[in-house]
Amino acid sequence: MTKVKQTGWMFCVIFILCLKLAFPSYAATIAVVKSQDIEAYNLALDGIREVLSGISAGKDVEVWLAADLQGAKRLPFSAIDSIKAKNPTLIVALGSAATTAVQKEFPNMPIVFCMVLNPVASGFIKSIHASGNNLTGASLDIPVETQFRELLSVLPRIKRIGVIYNLEENREVINEASLIAKGMGLELVTAVVGSEKAVPDALDDLIKKVDAIWSVSDNVVFTPQSIQYVLLTTLRNEMPFMGISPSYVKAGALMALSCDYKDVGRQAGDVASRVLSGEQPTNIPITAPRKVYLSLNSIAAEQIKIKIPSDVTARAKEIFK
Repeated sequence: MTKVKQTGWMFCVIFILCLKLAFPSYAATIAVVKSQDIEAYNLALDGIREVLSGISAGKDVEVWLAADLQGAKRLPFSAIDSIKAKNPTLIVALGSAATTAVQKEFPNMPIVFCMVLNPVASGFIKSIHASGNNLTGASLDIPVETQFRELLSVLPRIKRIGVIYNLEENREVINEASLIAKGMGLELVTAVVGSEKAVPDALDDLIKKVDAIWSVSDNVVFTPQSIQYVLLTTLRNEMPFMGISPSYVKAGALMALSCDYKDVGRQAGDVASRVLSGEQPTNIPITAPRKVYLSLNSIAAEQIKIKIPSDVTARAKEIFK
């Protein structure tokens, strides 16, 4: 081999070694645990796969469905054993039930949650800015300021917003919402209840004091029976009611906001890629939905004598008639 060829060969070897150092190759396994096999979680999983499949060359990422809880409260032993045997780089938990189960069984493994409401109030993390443990992820919580601005877009003259909540579930959410409302020139009028039975009296009293009713996800306040009462009472009293999902609007609420589940999955995928790159979960802030949609009910608007501005109806994702 001539000296020129030897030099060229050595240069190629050094160049390849430099590439390997700059772009290390590794195989990463991600175990996925779903709370249920429903469309919302499947869309989120599609978003997660979409992001992770696009990770830079040299990183072989396998996304593996480890378990579907199907309503169970804990991981089956077979899933626990298979996860331990496979020793994944991290676990993705879709939904609160999955997050609870995974956090209990794998307290030292990196966990990225997705499709979770109120992760702080749920006890999963200490703060949306820094979890304080092995979790991070993408929440379903649409920022309160965004919710109030949309409420004002439909009802620009309102000043006092009412909300019914349970202290144990939503103390921090309501404290933050009160400060945000004040900063927007609004007043948040609150009614605390300790049980579902207290909702009717709380609502009847609140309606006398406010211009609109706003809602937060709350297992004590909103049950199948209480939801029906809230919807009928707000319509009967011509009180605008902002529900927590489009299903409330379909049933008679004036409006609600929702998010793009697949995009929430993409956000979880972005978070997961940061963990795969070496960041500690506790240092990665929790994301909020970046794609938010408005649902309106035109029949409810007529019944409570509300004229929704045309520019608002023009950008609504869906209008129930």
